[in-house]
Amino acid sequence: MSSIAILPAAALLVAARAMAQPTASDTQKVVIPAGARSWTFTNGREEFGHLKTWRDASGVRLSHEVFQERSTRFELSQRLSQRKDGTLEALTVEGTGPEGKVAESYRTDGKTYTFKSSSDAGTGRVTARSFYLPLAGTADATFALAEWLVAHPRSEMRLAPSGAARLERLANAQVRCGGRERKLTAYLISGLDLTPQPIWFEGRKAFGNAGPISLLPNGCTGLSSELQRRQESALEQRETSLARQLARRHTGPVLLEGGRLFDAKAGRFLDGQSVLVNGKNIERVGPAGSFAVPAGTLRLSARGMTILPGLWDSHKHMVGTSSGALLLSAGITTVRDMGTLPDVMVRLRSRIDAGELLGPRILPLMVVDGPGPTMNYTARPVSSPEDARAAAQEALDKGYLGLKIYNSLEPGLVQELAREAKRLGLRLQGHMPAGTRPLHALEQGYDELTHANHALLQFAPNSVLSQPHRDRTHFGPARFAAELDLNSEQVRSYVAELKRRGAAVDPTLSVTEMLWTLEPGEMPPALSPYAKALPVQFQRGLRQGGYAPPAGLTRDQMRRGHLALRRFVGALHAGGVPIVAGTDGFGLEIARELELYVEAGLTPAEALRSATIVPATIMGKAGTLGSIEPGKLADLVLVGGDPARDVGAVRDVRMVMKEGIAMDPVALARGAGLAVEDKEERP
Repeated sequence: MSSIAILPAAALLVAARAMAQPTASDTQKVVIPAGARSWTFTNGREEFGHLKTWRDASGVRLSHEVFQERSTRFELSQRLSQRKDGTLEALTVEGTGPEGKVAESYRTDGKTYTFKSSSDAGTGRVTARSFYLPLAGTADATFALAEWLVAHPRSEMRLAPSGAARLERLANAQVRCGGRERKLTAYLISGLDLTPQPIWFEGRKAFGNAGPISLLPNGCTGLSSELQRRQESALEQRETSLARQLARRHTGPVLLEGGRLFDAKAGRFLDGQSVLVNGKNIERVGPAGSFAVPAGTLRLSARGMTILPGLWDSHKHMVGTSSGALLLSAGITTVRDMGTLPDVMVRLRSRIDAGELLGPRILPLMVVDGPGPTMNYTARPVSSPEDARAAAQEALDKGYLGLKIYNSLEPGLVQELAREAKRLGLRLQGHMPAGTRPLHALEQGYDELTHANHALLQFAPNSVLSQPHRDRTHFGPARFAAELDLNSEQVRSYVAELKRRGAAVDPTLSVTEMLWTLEPGEMPPALSPYAKALPVQFQRGLRQGGYAPPAGLTRDQMRRGHLALRRFVGALHAGGVPIVAGTDGFGLEIARELELYVEAGLTPAEALRSATIVPATIMGKAGTLGSIEPGKLADLVLVGGDPARDVGAVRDVRMVMKEGIAMDPVALARGAGLAVEDKEERP
């Protein structure tokens, strides 16, 4: 899955692995003919690489792709041959990626096929229409598949080893680029990713993709913003229809009756409780039968279930209109957006707030970073004190609640950002810029530390702090974490200082679990419970494993390092440091994040507080959100099982309510593209 443009959700996993030093690779000696078609990866401001495609004398599709975003680099050469009916005959990919050499292949004799990638291999029988998409191929593999689907409307292509790809028309556009007028059509291709993804065509030929990082023909890269607007408008119409179907407000009061209720403020569970909702708000809470219920109230039985406040994901990157239904299906009614392109975030937030799109409420932070090749592409560049002041004012003007500092910001600018953020009432938090320790960041004005491995850098050897990002924040902590004495005076005083300053920590343990502990072929524990509901091609992407350990570090050491990182989070909590649960993923990982907190030493109730009242308090929203109390907004989740004993029970969502609108999680998940089964019992 090469291109971040063609497969955005899978690319989030690539991006999670992405903070990598450049791969040591030989520049591939590829002879590209003068007549090759050329595309450019761009975000409208800067270029990230190119794709070249051509055919040899026998008609075989050849392509060469170079992509580099920050320190993530792919250089891939692909050879793809198809039979006359469009089925794939053979495919080979060679090159380099963030984890080293890439080699992938597919072969068929017309009756059976064999394939091998970095994380899986297999054989099977060739069907009448079958195709194989490489895990690490060029974008031309997706182009070839989509071109067959466009040429065969209302058909599907079976995918090896399993699954199927389909196409549906999305939008049209008449544009001018490359010196002429063009008629373009956008299609949605499904079956490859967590949600269907747009791809633009000119006639029956793939034109490219528009997104946070677009892939467009040379001479047409200026169309990126326009095509994004066209497809987002069409997607919003699609999602608006879904919102009308799935988010209908009952005209009268609603009673959730007789369930176990989680009192987030007290951190306890109460049996036999009822909650009366009227409009957007909670009106009454108490033992079942203890208060009068108005005539015309819709009664929903919560017996055998647990009533939770709506969950928070305090580390989310909203990637588009279709992610909202998925988050709601997991019981998440509020997210803290930690970095999305500003235009996308502002529009998405306003449409969700207006009830036109499904999704949790968004509390956004603006990413700020230093300009240059390692700058986060979603960031607002800051290179001077004047920039810092302007960035803070821009964040306030656009409705952001704070600033998130990224890795490449010049450390000397943190204080100016902090000063201006405080003056404007904005929060300040984020990563540790190179050479920075957490206590120094807090002294300069940080309110919160992002990622537990960054919070651990207080104890890093000086040699680690000067290393490239992945070595500094992943391999370094994985090495020294297991040796850290959590009962030592330096750790105790550090934890005490965090508590004194009221600094919170957003651990994202489920992400580091994936990156530090998994070998190729292993499914991330955070997503394995959902495997049957996910497209098979997407599952294959999930099984690519974590970071490859460098020389001198083993996978077992990294696993021990992650156990130590969990214990560190437990020590932070035990010392009174607020912990806020965030996934830095798709949102479905929230249950695993809470399970990891319990493994770190928190009780299930304490873990649930980290996804309810604690973030609500930190973000200044505890007056309306975070707990189940009269007068607060009716954000509620009904789950099966007993999260008081097994916090993983939060995966079993039976109903989700946001501001008094009750929604079916199964319908939401299906609307987001998951093949989920019906729940045994619903209210």
